[in-house]
Amino acid sequence: MRLFNPIIRLFERIPYSFIALLARLSVAGPFWDAGRDRVDGSLNILEPRSATMTMYLGGLNIRWVPYETAAIATQLAEFTLPILLAVGLASRFAALGLLVLLAVFEIFVHPGPYALHGTWAALLLLIIKAGPGSFSLDSALGRR
Repeated sequence: MRLFNPIIRLFERIPYSFIALLARLSVAGPFWDAGRDRVDGSLNILEPRSATMTMYLGGLNIRWVPYETAAIATQLAEFTLPILLAVGLASRFAALGLLVLLAVFEIFVHPGPYALHGTWAALLLLIIKAGPGSFSLDSALGRR
């Protein structure tokens, strides 16, 4: 075990802020891409796009939420939450919102890519639990 102690001490020196920044950017990227695709390049995220409506009308088993409301909420979440997460503003809120969106997608829309979604969920839970790190607007503004 003494052979591994120097390596372990080296790993322990990796700043959490770097890990948190990498986690935030790694999860924000795919959600941002999905949000941009969902609004077809438009900035009007409050108008449901045909692709989003098709997703909610075509086999999605969410009857307790009106389709247009679900579509707008999805567009709004996929467009704004990744930005907040990437810059580290309201990071825990943004991470929680993306985790909820991920769970809804995994349960109701496209169950199956557990390895990918599980990795994203773990990174989001890391941010929710430990915060965004010092490379964030939350830290610059003195928020925990």
